[in-house]
Amino acid sequence: DITISKELKEEGIAREFIVYQSQISIMGDYDTFATCLQDAGYAPPLPNPGGVLLPPVGAYYATGFAAANNDANEDVRANGGICADALPFQFAASKLVGGITALPASVTANGTAALLTVNLITAPVGSTNLPSATVNAQGDAFAAVATGPVDAGFDTVPQFDTWGINHNKDLRHLRRGY
Repeated sequence: DITISKELKEEGIAREFIVYQSQISIMGDYDTFATCLQDAGYAPPLPNPGGVLLPPVGAYYATGFAAANNDANEDVRANGGICADALPFQFAASKLVGGITALPASVTANGTAALLTVNLITAPVGSTNLPSATVNAQGDAFAAVATGPVDAGFDTVPQFDTWGINHNKDLRHLRRGY
């Protein structure tokens, strides 16, 4: 249903702005963007089956970076922060649409350089361009994605609704999945 899908896409937008805020925070504290989302303060909604007292919560979109940037994460540690190189730089979705949910691999698959470049999500002039949805080599640019099935008719990873945001707060609808 198109109406439901349009309402669900608002979650993708919200997830991207939360990632953006976590990146602005880590830049303010440590002078670099980094892919350690959890250490930067990002926490996805935890799944809850719902009930009389608790409404169902969770996420339709998997969120994060396609790849970690261990060099940028090291810069955070060098400036006194905690920043793990390993996961989580991606977070899975927890809600199902048509029996399908978005896994962390969906972020990698839909956070490609081609999808970002076509949609003009690029690094600042003079910096290394973004090879995927990640933090670039200088730590001065990032792109993150939120991707998930919001319509049962678009139930494969290459069809998922996908949003991207970068260091300039440039939010783009990378792929319409409904």
